[in-house]
This record gives sequence, C-alpha cells and structure tokens, in this order.
Amino acid sequence: MTFVAVATSAAEAFSPSAGLFSFFDLFALFFKGHLLLNEYYK
Repeated sequence: MTFVAVATSAAEAFSPSAGLFSFFDLFALFFKGHLLLNEYYK
C-alpha cells in the first residue's frame, strides 16, 4: 500500500503536466515515511 502510494506520487511528480506542488508533496511523503521508519525501528 505504501509503495503504491509512493509510486503514484512519483508518477504525478515527474509527469510533464505536474506543477511544483506535486514535487513538494512527494518530498513531504518521503519525509513522513522516513520519520515513520525511524519510529518503527527505534
């Protein structure tokens, strides 16, 4: 589920019609995922 969400966001972020906000959304998604992984493996 998480991988699908990341892949979908990546496809949107790198599509020609995507705006700058999609890139920031992708960055935020990876940042949140990084924090969740840190909490999980702590």
